[in-house]
Amino acid sequence: MLFFRRASAVAVGLVLFGGCILDRSAGLTDAPATGGTSDVGGQPATGGAGGVGGSGATGGGGGSVCGNDTVEGDELCDGTDLGGQDCTMAGYSNPDGLACTSTCDGVVSDGCAATCGDGMPEPGEECDDANQDPLDGCMDCKLVDGTCSAPYPITLTVGSGRVLMGDTVQAMDESLADCVNDMVGGPEHVFAITAGDAGFLTAWLDPSGTAFDSILYASATCGDSDRACADTFDNTNPLHGGEVVSFELADNETIYLTVDGFSAGDGAYELHLSLSAGTCADPVELPLWSGIEMCASGSTTGKTDEEGEMTCGGDMSGDVVYHLQPMVAGSLAVSLESNYDSVIAAYNICGDAMSFVACDGGGGPETLNLTTTGPGDEGFIWADGAAGAAGRYTLCIDPPGP
Repeated sequence: MLFFRRASAVAVGLVLFGGCILDRSAGLTDAPATGGTSDVGGQPATGGAGGVGGSGATGGGGGSVCGNDTVEGDELCDGTDLGGQDCTMAGYSNPDGLACTSTCDGVVSDGCAATCGDGMPEPGEECDDANQDPLDGCMDCKLVDGTCSAPYPITLTVGSGRVLMGDTVQAMDESLADCVNDMVGGPEHVFAITAGDAGFLTAWLDPSGTAFDSILYASATCGDSDRACADTFDNTNPLHGGEVVSFELADNETIYLTVDGFSAGDGAYELHLSLSAGTCADPVELPLWSGIEMCASGSTTGKTDEEGEMTCGGDMSGDVVYHLQPMVAGSLAVSLESNYDSVIAAYNICGDAMSFVACDGGGGPETLNLTTTGPGDEGFIWADGAAGAAGRYTLCIDPPGP
């Protein structure tokens, strides 16, 4: 169907033995007689030579030698011979890493290492639940609770995404969204999202899994909403979910994303995260529900030229591709504002010039008026530039009303 209509460390065995416990009273070997007498068949010594068949001593009491990789005497360990001890005796699942002291009087566990993700809490780990779900209170073997001091950590790479099912009923209320006229606020969950690659992050609350009047906002500073903010409403009834925010992240950049409630609202939510390259092969996802205008921001600088249509002058310029996924039928008002000579274009099929629908350029802000029949009737929007122009932009789409 066509989308657009032209209209801790513990030492084992010993916490560290401080002194030398080695027995250094090694037996002395008796020297053979050189001028005395010894019995050789009852004959006297010849020329004072030492006895040949006498019973001279050859060694004293059995002493230990530290450094020969063998536990002897009162040694607790010796080099690689740990006397049967290993890191499991200090609470680790990996036995490797235990070492013997240079004086063979104890072992140290400095080389023992916890194995995060094996489901066994070990020294140095706050928790270990053997999964990657931050909402259960444990992530990367650290306790998290969705507050600014312990946000839920998420790392995304280009082409990846996450779906997180949470509930803010027992959460703390630490911040208010600047984009909403609400002096009450509600409890919130904070996610620290790190981009493993440079890309475009889109986050949205799916109404099918969100049970309260929600708000979604983002900032480089936890609790703020200056990077992006969305709150769907219809001026009559609160809308549960449907908020969408989208913006560009640099490689290894961390952003704080907050799921909040309007006027003390709280409850279950379904949060979707996606990090995209902004190309035809991996376009930026933009699901659209009824409510208010949603906006996405980014830059075309350094991007590749994905569009072959030249009617509006979008040739030889880097562009960013968005995949529009309307969830309601009706008209879409699309606009593009930028700090460069920008072009906007719409296609039914990404990379197919024959599926071109409309474009606008050369006067900014660029606008398109499109129509969709709703779910399944999808299309693609290009944020482009004229004759090699590139820069920062904001793409906004006003979806059909509720």
